Amino acid sequence: MIITTATGLIFNDEKEILFINHKKFGNWVPPGGKVEANEFPHEACLREIFEETGLKVKLIEDKHCLDEYSAPRPFAVTCWERDKVRYIDYLYICKYTGGEVKLEEKEAYGFKWVSEKAISKIDTFSNIANNIKSFFKSSENW
Repeated sequence: MIITTATGLIFNDEKEILFINHKKFGNWVPPGGKVEANEFPHEACLREIFEETGLKVKLIEDKHCLDEYSAPRPFAVTCWERDKVRYIDYLYICKYTGGEVKLEEKEAYGFKWVSEKAISKIDTFSNIANNIKSFFKSSENW
């Protein structure tokens, strides 16, 4: 089985990223979830962020989108497998625009904002940490 998901790296004004302590995965991950039927991945990203955290965010638009009909490009697309389920995850960069964190209690134990220097100290998946490090290395993103 293949499940398509969308995840948002949410940055605040201090350039910290929001992580939630996810109950299903047992570690810290950025908010995200399954892309529903008739939903684009970028729409799923925004919906999942709001459902899981209550935060309002905007996608950081890729400067290289072709035209007004192009869907926002994800920063990365990752593929991974867990318990014989394959996941394709669209990873979007998001800017926090408002609201206070109100976690969906059935999905997360807690949340924290994590600085670039602290990424290596947080218990998260290696592909997430590597994509975040890659984002920070690219000066054009800021």
